[in-house]
Amino acid sequence: MVGARRRSWSLSAAAFAILLLACEEFSTEALLRVDVQQAAAWPDTLDVAEIANLTVEILDPQGRAITGVEVDWGTSDSTILQVSRLAVPEASSRQDSLAAELTASLCAHAPGTTEVIVNVDRAGLGPAEYRVPVVVSRGDWPSVLTVTESDTVGVKLTNVEDALEELGLEWRSTDTGVLKVSKLGALGAIVTAHARGSAEVLVNVGRAGSDQTEFRVPITVGPLDIQEAVAWPDTMTTAQTDTVQVTILNFDGLPLAGIDVEWASSNAAVLEVTELDSLSATVTAIGRGSAEVVARVDEPGFETTEYRKQVLVLQGWRNVSAGGGEPSYGPPITGAGVHGHTCGVTTAGEVYCWGDGYYGQLGTGASGRGVLSSVPLPVFTGIRFREVVAGQFHNCACSGACSTFTRDQVVFCWGWNLDGQLGDGLPDVQPVPAALPSYGGLWTISAGGYHSCGARNRDLWSDVLINDCWGFNGYGQLGDGLDTLLNVLVSAGAFHTCAITTDEPAGTAYCWGRGAEGQLGDGSETNRLTPVPVSGGLTFKAISAGGDYPNDAGDGMSLPDGSFTCGLTLDGEAYCWGDNWFGQLGDGTGQQSSTPVPVAGNHTFTSLAAGYAHVCAVTTGQAIYCWGLNAVGQLGSGDSGEGLERSPVRVAEPEIRR
Repeated sequence: MVGARRRSWSLSAAAFAILLLACEEFSTEALLRVDVQQAAAWPDTLDVAEIANLTVEILDPQGRAITGVEVDWGTSDSTILQVSRLAVPEASSRQDSLAAELTASLCAHAPGTTEVIVNVDRAGLGPAEYRVPVVVSRGDWPSVLTVTESDTVGVKLTNVEDALEELGLEWRSTDTGVLKVSKLGALGAIVTAHARGSAEVLVNVGRAGSDQTEFRVPITVGPLDIQEAVAWPDTMTTAQTDTVQVTILNFDGLPLAGIDVEWASSNAAVLEVTELDSLSATVTAIGRGSAEVVARVDEPGFETTEYRKQVLVLQGWRNVSAGGGEPSYGPPITGAGVHGHTCGVTTAGEVYCWGDGYYGQLGTGASGRGVLSSVPLPVFTGIRFREVVAGQFHNCACSGACSTFTRDQVVFCWGWNLDGQLGDGLPDVQPVPAALPSYGGLWTISAGGYHSCGARNRDLWSDVLINDCWGFNGYGQLGDGLDTLLNVLVSAGAFHTCAITTDEPAGTAYCWGRGAEGQLGDGSETNRLTPVPVSGGLTFKAISAGGDYPNDAGDGMSLPDGSFTCGLTLDGEAYCWGDNWFGQLGDGTGQQSSTPVPVAGNHTFTSLAAGYAHVCAVTTGQAIYCWGLNAVGQLGSGDSGEGLERSPVRVAEPEIRR
């Protein structure tokens, strides 16, 4: 029995082995191994919004195509690529061929790299997978637009044979306030940026016999950038005109063309802005104050973009004249016995004065001790003037050029009249402007401390000018032989005189008289009875001789003669020479100089006037700067202390006329 059992087990094992072998053969036949291959070449790169048709073949181990098999399509990142199966093909009509193509539509959505995946996992077939990497680039689609910019975008087709109208493209924006999309042709659209932000362009693609797919392409909209093409002014003076210009840049910093800019002023009473063209405008300062110049892009339906810059409008000045000194009689005002004042004419023709007003020379109607101002005060006349000239303690304002009196000239004067310098019939102190009779003849004059010089007509009807000086001649300041200098512009100081020639060589400066402080500018400290040329080879367009001659400082100590001279070169640079006790040379030092030294500050001036211990000048920007003695506020800077300034300081804004 035992042997019988062993035989039975052996038979059973053999049978099991045979059965196992049969099952293995049966399994191999049931799970047919297949291979997935491209039926036509696939693109390995795509652009955003590109549609490509893909086809595959399913092959058996003998390389024969298997028909009627469905495959699964997918990608490793559906945000970059989306794959949609188009249709399941029918069996081939040819009985001897099993060939068939399986087709899908591949849609590129965003830049990146992903894989297209084809899976075969059907009953009776061995599992198979096919992977192909695809790189998606941005293509021609913009990632950034700027407000008002437009771009043309489109869907690109690869291996697509269907008629374009069958695609059924629909375009829209996820935020029409940011982006607007308008269809253009069969496959394109125009995208227009309306406001800053982010939005997506959506493209719905619907094909006959297939599911729809949707592109979502994000676009960021940045603002316009409005920049100054050239620097705009921070400050202007009344009646000044300037041109401003802008450049329009997109979000990438590149110039945009065809953009219209609207120009405006935030305060038309201060600034007037007039458009010249789409990118530039003229700005005119109307009145004092502050206002903004506004450049605005405001096209209908688009986000408004503005560029604003505040401009401060200060008083503009046309002319300035410095006066003052020590009276030969009458009470002194300060301990040093030094007096000074300044007057100027604005671009609107209004006259202002500041400094010492003891003799009514401020023209405000007040006089006497304590009448001082460290800021400009209005002189009330109701008349517009062109020029003002300041004497020691009086002033005259002229409707035309004070240096060229004509029959129809209107002249008002005020201040000290003890010697009748304001005209007959007026009191010794005239604190408000009084009209002078009209002048009959053409002449020029410069009044010094104790002498005067000028060019006057040979007779009433002649245009021939005679150069002459008259008055005190203790230091030769009358300049014997002056008539050898023809056609000169002359200026009289305390005890010296200077002039510049207008004939060839034009602009040469000469001085004569007292030279102890170097005020003649010839490199010496010597008195000169005849004109000597100023050293340095400079060419001048204006010259002004100043000087202060206090007798003592109030403590028994004698002060030096403060005579000096200043001139303007042809390019508007100021130079001074002579005494510098009060900083009247304006070079930042207290050092006397017998040759011209440049005034500090790098200012460019149009006119200049030297007083008896201070200087004031009008810049090309129509501002007034002063330097020197400031004992009674004659520099007009708002500092009323009894000090001095060795470098130019700007005159403060005058009081508003009421």
